[in-house]
Amino acid sequence: LAQHPVPGPIFNTIRAGGYLLWHLFPPKQVFIDGRLVLRTPEFFAEYLTILDHPGYFEPVERTFGITHVLLQTAIFDRDLPLAKKLCADPRWKIADVDAAWVLFVRDSLLSTPALDLSSSSDISTLIEEARGQWMDDPEILEENYLHLGNFLSYVGEFRSSRQAFSAMRRGGAYHCARSYFFENQLDSAKNGLESLLSRNPRSIPARLLYAMVLFRQNDYKSA
Repeated sequence: LAQHPVPGPIFNTIRAGGYLLWHLFPPKQVFIDGRLVLRTPEFFAEYLTILDHPGYFEPVERTFGITHVLLQTAIFDRDLPLAKKLCADPRWKIADVDAAWVLFVRDSLLSTPALDLSSSSDISTLIEEARGQWMDDPEILEENYLHLGNFLSYVGEFRSSRQAFSAMRRGGAYHCARSYFFENQLDSAKNGLESLLSRNPRSIPARLLYAMVLFRQNDYKSA
């Protein structure tokens, strides 16, 4: 946002408000920040309603002239329904995304190439950027791949999510199988879990997911 300013008001999650104010105010004003004493209870309730029921975002977008949206994608999942809605709306493009945040900009105002979450090349770029940033902290790097993959799965980009999970040094096989499960590709999920369990038969998460796959395949006895 500092390198490529976007004109117009921003809609941001409350956890980003203070940071944005500190770094970008006064040219950029935030939609909400942690100083709730400055807001009415009705305003805060409306903010939560937008996150819980993203259909309410469009009237607010029109009222305030929102041109860009910054949402959290990891740890706290309340922003995810709105992120999923904007991913599916052709009027909004992704200007930037990482394992924690996603920035949407109105199509007509985007000054940099939009990120395509279905593009293997774009996902590879995100993976390499994360590796460059966190190469000295492998634990954070693993979390980065995990949260990025979870976000991609949530918005329906399952193939891309498996690309992110596959970058993990451990646990990636399980998360890839989980991605196949959520995509309803049950045979692929089953094959991946059988391979994983042959190497680590005591993995409780893998066994539970394997039982869920069998249950969905109507193999109740084996499940």
